[in-house]
Amino acid sequence: RSTWEEKVAAAVPREPPVHYVNVGANKGYNAVGFLNLWTEARIKKMRWHALIMEYAVEQNLTRSLHVKHPLALQGIVACGACKACRDGMPAEHERRGGVASLLDLNPRNSALLRWLTARTELSPVASAFNVYNLGASNASASVVVRDDKMLGAEDLSIATRLGRHSRQAVPIVRLDDWHDTRTTDRPYTIDRPYHVAIDTEGWDALVIEGMRGALADRRVAILEFEYSGKGYWQPRSRKDARNLEETVRWLGGAGYRCYWQGRDDLIPASPPCWRPSFEMRKWSNLVCAHEPPVLDVLDGIARRGYKRRQRRQ
Repeated sequence: RSTWEEKVAAAVPREPPVHYVNVGANKGYNAVGFLNLWTEARIKKMRWHALIMEYAVEQNLTRSLHVKHPLALQGIVACGACKACRDGMPAEHERRGGVASLLDLNPRNSALLRWLTARTELSPVASAFNVYNLGASNASASVVVRDDKMLGAEDLSIATRLGRHSRQAVPIVRLDDWHDTRTTDRPYTIDRPYHVAIDTEGWDALVIEGMRGALADRRVAILEFEYSGKGYWQPRSRKDARNLEETVRWLGGAGYRCYWQGRDDLIPASPPCWRPSFEMRKWSNLVCAHEPPVLDVLDGIARRGYKRRQRRQ
């Protein structure tokens, strides 16, 4: 849980449209939080969770959820590993213009997200949701994924084994290319995305490499990504593995400063604060920014957190 998003939104005004791009959107909780901050939406995440359960019943998934798929049970019934459905609402505000683009590799998740955004009660903000059954990496391609994964499972990635189940080809895009491309379902480019959030089960470094052009030009205000011991963060399983230090140092060279996200806290990760022990390969999330007013807010949160920890010692 973190409150930095609301503090940054309140302190740094934006002209619409304010674009949020979520790679690995899963069940859409983060997009709901963004739209609650940047549109007139007041969608409680517990209500979003209830709608997901309605969809599971409508699709006759509940029996198999309980019997065969404990991971999916955790993903749907317990609202995810981070308990996202329990997040509270932001304070009342007048911000407008938020647009959320949700990319997910899992065809079932994409179908769920489209169903959710078509609900009548969400109609005031339905046009602010754009759902794409796409993956992202450092090269554009097409991969075949198995679609027997249950709804909301959080472990699907490009590397998921195919098995003997039904398969589906899913496009993989470089975000630099995708941002600049107009399509029938998105007749505009995303020249300056406000917030790009990545959660791709260990492929995050490659997704970042696929948007190096936008980052080098500082066209992305805020970058958020997951770090772990999976996928390309795992050196024992891949000769071409990436490490966090190289990623953070490259982002620093492009003008971004990165912070670990804690519980209502931020801890600086970029040099000169970088330490070799940070290469711990455990589940965690980082946020990076380059604009001085945003960094002022993030640094203030980090300083207050440091003082709290010092007092506890």
